Amino acid sequence: MFRKLNTKILLILLVGLLAIVGGVYLLDQRNGERTFKESLVKTNSDKIDKIILFPKQGKEMELNKNGSNWTVSHNGVSYPADNAAIKDLINSLNPLKTESVVSSNPMRYKDFDLEDSTAVRVKLMQGSELIADLLIGKLEMSSNQNMSTFVRLVNDKIAYSVAGYLSWNVNREMDSYRSHIVIEGNKADWSKLEFIYPADSSFILEKQDEGKWHIGLVDLNLADVEKYLDQLQNLNGTKFSAQMPPSNPIFTLKISGNKLAAQVEIKGYLGSSQNIVVSSNLNNGNLFDVKDLTDKLFPGKRRFMK
Repeated sequence: MFRKLNTKILLILLVGLLAIVGGVYLLDQRNGERTFKESLVKTNSDKIDKIILFPKQGKEMELNKNGSNWTVSHNGVSYPADNAAIKDLINSLNPLKTESVVSSNPMRYKDFDLEDSTAVRVKLMQGSELIADLLIGKLEMSSNQNMSTFVRLVNDKIAYSVAGYLSWNVNREMDSYRSHIVIEGNKADWSKLEFIYPADSSFILEKQDEGKWHIGLVDLNLADVEKYLDQLQNLNGTKFSAQMPPSNPIFTLKISGNKLAAQVEIKGYLGSSQNIVVSSNLNNGNLFDVKDLTDKLFPGKRRFMK
């Protein structure tokens, strides 16, 4: 009898224990569903019209969309931005799918560079609405030899890993988001290049109806002209200048053609260090130090008249 009673008690205890274990498991599953996010950002990319970046060592900057173009600004000073670079940035952030949870312990944030003082902070906005507020930590190679980045949402204790080089994409200086365009176009659309220089050194490079180029009455070697135009079309500057140019340029290049919507105008100014600072009407607001581009933009007449 006692043996039957003990067996009955053990069965009751076993059933109770299984119920407790099952309840804890279900609770953990529900908690996991509430805390684990498959995507930290998931929205319509076209809705994002403002991005605020706080790089690790750089300066806080804002990226703002105006119509179809972007600007990048710092301390109230704005510059035309590289639309393609910002599109790549948005594509790397949206959608931002998670791989796994790495920790929910704030004491471990320092291991992932996810503390406020060590992370890159990124705010994605639509107007005044905050779409996402992210902290981007360090990179780490995963077990399958792929790169992952540690991420967490501000005001959320869960830290995640996401695939890719996100940390490198967001931790950039402002100049990397500025437009580098000096000249953009197709040489086939150009029919006249006017070089305005000091004294009597100015000249006009013009294309005749039959496709030949000339300066004045002198016909030029077509291969020489085409070689020059090849390096001029789609020309980018690599070094921005902080100097404000004086009122009058010393060099000017005007490019026109029947198929151009507007004339391209490049102006070269003498900087304080005797370098040439260039402005382009295709990129108003960005100035370039073009020491390595001066000969391309402002060649002498003898380059063509050999």
